[in-house]
Amino acid sequence: MEILTITEEQLRELDIYPVDSRVSNKESQLFYFHQGNKEYLFKYFGDFDKEILANKIFTLRMLERYALEAELEEFVLPESLVSIDNSIVGFLLPIKENSTPLGILLHGSELTKREKIELVKQVGVLIEKTRTLEKKGISFYFNDLHENNFLIDNKTRKLSVIDLDGSTFRSDIALPSYYLINNPNLTTVSKYSFNVFGIPYPSHDNDLLCYNMMLLNVFADVNMNLVSIDEYDNYLDYLQKIGLSKNLVDSFRTVYTEEPNVNASLFLDNVSDDILEISSFNHMKSNLKRR
Repeated sequence: MEILTITEEQLRELDIYPVDSRVSNKESQLFYFHQGNKEYLFKYFGDFDKEILANKIFTLRMLERYALEAELEEFVLPESLVSIDNSIVGFLLPIKENSTPLGILLHGSELTKREKIELVKQVGVLIEKTRTLEKKGISFYFNDLHENNFLIDNKTRKLSVIDLDGSTFRSDIALPSYYLINNPNLTTVSKYSFNVFGIPYPSHDNDLLCYNMMLLNVFADVNMNLVSIDEYDNYLDYLQKIGLSKNLVDSFRTVYTEEPNVNASLFLDNVSDDILEISSFNHMKSNLKRR
């Protein structure tokens, strides 16, 4: 990956890339960047923690080396690193035209629950696909795996992955991860490891917790990672009672046990529309009130 050098003056002249207000972007600034006759997205980190920035650069170089070989065509990878005063400050990405962040689609009302589940299933399939790297002796972790790190093509409905600088090939550096940092129920589950500041160390169990929560939230229509363990268990009992398969429900149960987490997308066949119609967390609660 080549390194493109720019000046502080050139940085100040760049136009801001607008981010949808429904998508959180706290760690970087985004700009349009023209090079030749092509327009890029410039992800600028600026004054960033040196260890984490070094991990990001290492991750991107590893992905450049292995993603194509592993046929991970869903990965949107940088084409250049960007340097100012001999320091890497960000990178250039191809702009994905006519795509929508998965999170916006999942929280909107344009799609049916069935359609949303089919989109999230693509993420689970991709997670399994990345495990081919382990056959090469390489451990890869998505780490900060959440809905808005995935884009859906508006026409083909195919998935692509952005913000891959938040992923890692290391398990010894603590990195923020939305579904782990904002989950109050993980402190007593030893398979999740955190540093003294409550930042998690990456693992496959972490990735599958994030994914299973993404999927379960579609069934529930609420953020199940924020409810108590008792409410979580009651909801899973409800899902099994209305006909969701035991394998699928058990894959959601694993996240709060010491058993290895299981990819819930492996058990999504034969989920009926009748089940989806009554699968929400609030539907369960309203049923309990009527009793």
